[in-house]
Amino acid sequence: MAACRSKKKSASAADRSSNGVPLCFEAQFWQAADALRVSLASEPALATRAPETARALFYGAHGIAEHAASAAGFDTEIDAFVRIHLRGARLPQPPA
Repeated sequence: MAACRSKKKSASAADRSSNGVPLCFEAQFWQAADALRVSLASEPALATRAPETARALFYGAHGIAEHAASAAGFDTEIDAFVRIHLRGARLPQPPA
């Protein structure tokens, strides 16, 4: 498997899976997405929407990772992103 390219050099479409994840990160991507889903499912307020919430958080964080200037900056930004989205996900859903 080819080594991952740095953020400065974009991977071509051939280097990405169907969901846009660089192929060299594919296994880690799915492990992390599944761990997030399992974690969210363990909280009663989030359990019924755990798969959707996990996907939204995981894919939504992509933009933060793309533009993070440093690891510390990424940690701060991702923390705020997850906190605000989980706060909203815990709110009662309006009737359909």
